[in-house]
Amino acid sequence: MMRSIYTILLSWTLLDSVLASDSAFTPPPSDRIAALLDFNSPVSLSVRVYSKEELARKPEDGVPLVGYSYSDAESTSVTIMIGVFPVGEFQTEKRVGLEKWITEHATPSRDGIPAIGAFLASDARSILQFPMGFGPGGSTEAALLTCLDSRYEIVLIQQTNSHDDEDPKTYYHHAVPQKELREIIEAIEVIIFKLRMSPINFSGR
Repeated sequence: MMRSIYTILLSWTLLDSVLASDSAFTPPPSDRIAALLDFNSPVSLSVRVYSKEELARKPEDGVPLVGYSYSDAESTSVTIMIGVFPVGEFQTEKRVGLEKWITEHATPSRDGIPAIGAFLASDARSILQFPMGFGPGGSTEAALLTCLDSRYEIVLIQQTNSHDDEDPKTYYHHAVPQKELREIIEAIEVIIFKLRMSPINFSGR
């Protein structure tokens, strides 16, 4: 009997280990990210997979299990970053304050400014969308979704570089996304977790 219990526990441990490994997650293809964001002009995004050392650089924000970034410096000032965290691990120490701030400062989207607040996913889960920073150098927006596999959460970040006056390069072309992060995060989840689901309707939310 003890042997059977040990075998079951070992199986669960191995399953958890596999699910939390890099191979359990699939980085979304660059062209898929570009299509989901619906840039207003062509971009050629490239993907970078973060190393374990890079992922652990800001432990105050939580350490992701995996992280990816998408950028095209020639065509857009926007970089998209995706992180998969153990559930509740993103900004753990600030989480209660963050959720309270989002509730108190909820706004609709207007004039190209992303909305702030808690929004409903297609299956009524909560998607949080909020700013992470503004300044002369640019802005950072984020969306947060607890995954269908409730051990994980996805954080989707959009960082925009405003290019300060000391940058000598001339920028003629700034392709910008037409979709807010909250509108695409479910599709990101489907790709990362290799889910088979009905098509997600992103319109009208």
